[in-house]
Amino acid sequence: MVTRSPQALRAWLEHADGDSAAADSDLLLFWAEAGETLPHTLRREWERLEAVVWSALERGVLEPRQAVGTLSRAFPEGLQLVAFLEHPVAAVRLAALEPATASGDPEALVQLGRLADDPDPVLAAAASRAAERLAAILLLSGAYDIEQVDLEGDFGWFVKTVLWAYSGTRDFMNDERFRLVSVTNYVTNAFPPSFISSGNGDPLAPQAAALARKLEHLGVRVDSLFFPAEYSPPLPHEYQFNLDTPAGQKALGQMLAFAGAIVQRKN
Repeated sequence: MVTRSPQALRAWLEHADGDSAAADSDLLLFWAEAGETLPHTLRREWERLEAVVWSALERGVLEPRQAVGTLSRAFPEGLQLVAFLEHPVAAVRLAALEPATASGDPEALVQLGRLADDPDPVLAAAASRAAERLAAILLLSGAYDIEQVDLEGDFGWFVKTVLWAYSGTRDFMNDERFRLVSVTNYVTNAFPPSFISSGNGDPLAPQAAALARKLEHLGVRVDSLFFPAEYSPPLPHEYQFNLDTPAGQKALGQMLAFAGAIVQRKN
């Protein structure tokens, strides 16, 4: 049986009731009493505490660099920090910039372009440097546009469950922050050179092709690998991981060639 933190529960309930002062007090108590276990405990309690931490950072109750550092230890994959790139406090956006972009989340890459024009000059400069360090990107399978995802087909139940888990909200189609996962709608000519591929049997293949066309229209270098509709047997989602097939070998070869060309150009 998992033991829950009573301070986390109280902070969550007080925040929901609009009692910010009490929520802040219990959040700080939770933060202090967790001690060395704070990252682990924070990860366990995140469903309750995300909104509480967000608000505490907004009011200056938590110091941005220290708080985001703790979140980075709690979530080393960085995905939970991507949302903080939109935090109203510039110091929070700056602290979250490196761990969020290191996650490789497409939404974080989109945010880099926006943050490069941030009113805060220190943050804008940091975002610009981060964008320059991203030499290229490999994009396989998708998804790149949630508006085009089939939620009613044979696997609709599975897709809904996955997107609910990714977004953190059951009403993900109407969530303003989750809309940014549809990167095709937000890419600019600052997007890095990209290798894009998808199998002809992958239901997300049209999204990959649409993203490739959009980037090419913007003047971004795109190396792509797509297969004719009649290619047999049809190549499923994430076909590139099956290196026992000619298609998997071809994808690997082209990705290595693409990466080699980028590295050679950088050098």
